[in-house]
Amino acid sequence: MSTHPDITALRLFSAMELPPAEQERTASHLAACPSCRDEMRRAGEIVERVRQATELPVPEGTWERIQARRAAGDRVIPPALPVAPAARRETVPSRFPRRAAAIVLACAGVASAAAAVPMLRDWMAPAEQATGSSKAPSAPAQPTTVPNAPPPAPPAAPRVAGSSIAPVGGVAAVDVDGATSELRIRVRLADQAEVEVRASGAAADAVFHPRKGRIRIQDPGPGQLEIILPREARRVTVRVNGRPQLVAEDGRIDVLRQAHDTIDSEIVLSPVPR
Repeated sequence: MSTHPDITALRLFSAMELPPAEQERTASHLAACPSCRDEMRRAGEIVERVRQATELPVPEGTWERIQARRAAGDRVIPPALPVAPAARRETVPSRFPRRAAAIVLACAGVASAAAAVPMLRDWMAPAEQATGSSKAPSAPAQPTTVPNAPPPAPPAAPRVAGSSIAPVGGVAAVDVDGATSELRIRVRLADQAEVEVRASGAAADAVFHPRKGRIRIQDPGPGQLEIILPREARRVTVRVNGRPQLVAEDGRIDVLRQAHDTIDSEIVLSPVPR
């Protein structure tokens, strides 16, 4: 057989309906032609998938309608099995899908199943692209939106609180009561007129009692207190849980207890519970 079998011959061969001599010649050709043999193997695999995907009865006149559709230029392309790029055969791109489409649908008699089974419709798009055939581009997928969905919650704002007082005659006091060892107290000097206390984290839950020349911070939670003292004040005393911790005088800080650390120009106190 000098040429490849046509569609009708392959269909009749697969159904064992060729005359004996022609059946033998087609079998000999397939034995010697890897290309046709590979197409028949793929067609058989697709037929099996189609049989597993649907139980629809085969309508009468299926093959005649397929021939009529092909004569009218209509093409139905079943799926090609995925092949690794390095293992693809170098063949004419449109040859296998066109021939296998008619072979598979003719052998299985499932032309109507191609429209009824979603799996086959999903497979058709990759096969059509593989043939390089022209096809109207589909509309881009639109993002799915949920109607009346609430907007995402904004990030929680950091918890802060604070208060300030003015020294009286250059003298002031800061009292921190109810502090635990988890509280971090940072003290520094600044060029400003007032004593300022800022609380962040759980320490912002503290109760602030500003008075004339004195401010009391009660029950700060585990967080941070920042105490900013006027550099020009004559004397400012910081007490924690009733114990004097440091004194700022004339632009200088004297630490009265050893439970502290320094970060640059700041003094970091570690409260000792009562």
